[in-house]
Amino acid sequence: MNNWIEEDSDSDDLYDQESGSETENAESQTSEDDDEIDLEDLTMDLALSFTGERTTEVVVKRKNNLTHSYTVQPITSADGQLLDKFFRILQEKENEFGTRVQRDLIVSPNVVVRASKSGKSSDEKHRTFLNEVLRLLVGRKFLLFLDCWTT
Repeated sequence: MNNWIEEDSDSDDLYDQESGSETENAESQTSEDDDEIDLEDLTMDLALSFTGERTTEVVVKRKNNLTHSYTVQPITSADGQLLDKFFRILQEKENEFGTRVQRDLIVSPNVVVRASKSGKSSDEKHRTFLNEVLRLLVGRKFLLFLDCWTT
């Protein structure tokens, strides 16, 4: 399989898709930086689509940019009302957010966000949910039903 893309028909510069580097043909040792195209700059990690669109195509540098897992724990009252606060667990490489994520993450006041390696809940995360979310919304007496399902 040919992994080389010629960037410009007049140029001898080639781009290797697998290594992500440029190489030059031995015949031509000159190039102008202004004329070169960096293919990595052409990919975006953001996808925009119209409301109601069923399929959104996107180009990403790495597949895991699209496959992060998360868990959301909303609370509904006995009469079916969604309560004001909920708990969200985001998948991170470690059990804590990195400095960049902490800086860029926008969290609404009614959302408590924590990190886990799997993006799923654990005993520690259940305690956080009970103490930081549920306790603030309900009185001293309440009945808690827990349910989960696989996706």
